[in-house]
Amino acid sequence: MSEDSEKKDSGSEDEKETKEPLEDSAGAPLEEALKDPGLETIKKYLPLMLVIVVVVLVAFFFFRWKASSDEEAEWAMGMEFRQASQDQNVTALEAFAVKYPNEVLAGIALYEAADVQYHNGEFSQAAENFSKAIPLLANIETHQSLLGSATLGHGVSLIRSGDFEQGKALLLGAAENMDFLPSVRAKSWYLLGINALSEDDESAYERSASALKADELPVFEDLSKELESRKTQFDRQASATTRDKINFAQKNLRFLAENKVKQDVNSTASGLQYQILTEGNGTKPQLNDRVEVHFHGTLIDGDLFNSSVERGKPEVLTVSSPQLSAGFLIKGLTEGLQLMKTGGKRRFFIPSDLAYGEKGLPPYVEPGAALVIEVELLRILPPPTPPKPAPVPTPVPNDMQPNPGPGTDQNATTPQLQPDKKPSETEGNATKPLPEGKDGK
Repeated sequence: MSEDSEKKDSGSEDEKETKEPLEDSAGAPLEEALKDPGLETIKKYLPLMLVIVVVVLVAFFFFRWKASSDEEAEWAMGMEFRQASQDQNVTALEAFAVKYPNEVLAGIALYEAADVQYHNGEFSQAAENFSKAIPLLANIETHQSLLGSATLGHGVSLIRSGDFEQGKALLLGAAENMDFLPSVRAKSWYLLGINALSEDDESAYERSASALKADELPVFEDLSKELESRKTQFDRQASATTRDKINFAQKNLRFLAENKVKQDVNSTASGLQYQILTEGNGTKPQLNDRVEVHFHGTLIDGDLFNSSVERGKPEVLTVSSPQLSAGFLIKGLTEGLQLMKTGGKRRFFIPSDLAYGEKGLPPYVEPGAALVIEVELLRILPPPTPPKPAPVPTPVPNDMQPNPGPGTDQNATTPQLQPDKKPSETEGNATKPLPEGKDGK
């Protein structure tokens, strides 16, 4: 019986041993030790990690596609610019700048379009495109050379188109801008000097010449020598022109002096000379009259400058301010027309100071030229009929003004509207047509 008890005890102990978990050498449960914490974490966060991987892959391929698309767009834009630039096509270059207004190439396209227009003599259009290119090029540090050239081109284009003051101001700004290339600054001083020679502005020329001499860079030295050479040529040409003017003036004076002593030539105190070809039998025009004439005007050598006879149509002149060409008075004709009679014809020899003077009438009449003008006085025109004065409204007496009805504001400018009222039977009969067959017929 004791043996059975021992067996039971030993059996119960074996059960206890099998039920209790196994332990490792450190005393920890062996089952817990065999678990991998990293693997459990991966299992826990695996869905999130998969989402992140997918997002990264999508972003990677998207940006790769975007970069590829941008590269293709830039390549297409570059090819479009290259084609327009090679063809020197102003329209295509301007269209490119409109299509890509924020791109670096837009400023370069406008610059090239302006350069083509300048060399084609389209100075106003060139100035406009240079002005558009400048702000675009100013934002690009790597294109300061083009910015200087565009400023230079803008200034010269304005001068060539007639805007001298603004053009000279731009050239002066380019000449003094130390951020521009030396070649741009030197060229600006040089062009300012050339312009000063054409305007006979000695102080402006000296300023440009001094600025070129003050810089020792080769480009400044070369343009300084060129400016001095141009000054020498200009002085020679000016001297020759002065001699030509003197000779021309002497030739005209000699002609008038020789003509004056001819038997059939009459002279006035002002120096006007004339021949009577036909006396005429009408009245003489007064200073404020308008006359209809035929004329034929030449220089003393017979070169024609204006003729109503050649055009086949008479001209209407005001005696006080006769203008054979718009804006150019001939004082000698004011005196000569008052010497004539209607139906008469005279040949006038008019000194330069009574004709177009020292300014001349370019390109037909040189400065200082005497004129020979045959005039036939056809008729004196009646003075224009003055316009009829506007009728003055007659004021209406207060007692004749209509009496405002009830409900009308006396001080209002617009009568107040009356409420709609039903027309009376009489009013209705007066305005409504009678039914057919009831008119008594």
